[in-house]
Order: sequence, then C-alpha cells, then structure tokens
Amino acid sequence: MTLLIDIADRIAQHIGSDRRTVMGRINRMKRELAIEAEVVALILAVEEGMDVSGLVPDVDQALVGKVQS
Repeated sequence: MTLLIDIADRIAQHIGSDRRTVMGRINRMKRELAIEAEVVALILAVEEGMDVSGLVPDVDQALVGKVQS
C-alpha cells in the first residue's frame, strides 16, 4: 500500500467516508494547489481535524525520494 493510499484510508475512516471519495477530494485539491498529492492529503487530514504529526516524517521521506529519483 502506498503512503498516499494509507493516508486517504485514514481520512476516510476518520470522516466516515470511503477511499474513492477522499481520493477525489485529494485530486481536486492537488489540481488547485499544484502540489504533491501526499502534501495535499496531509492538508485535508488537518482540515478534517486529524493529528498528522506521525505522518509528516513519512511524507517528508517520500518527497525526498521523489526528488532524488
């Protein structure tokens, strides 16, 4: 499972929704903000009242990996 899917699943569980709906929201925000989907997922999670402090290091590492490849 990718980090993005993991975050989307956590958001979906938190708000009582499904992954598809959450991914749709993430994709819309990604187009509007023009930033990486993982960062958008964190923003959405915070907007929904979630504590993302445990996810930030994972997203940071994922982004560094994208830059290095």
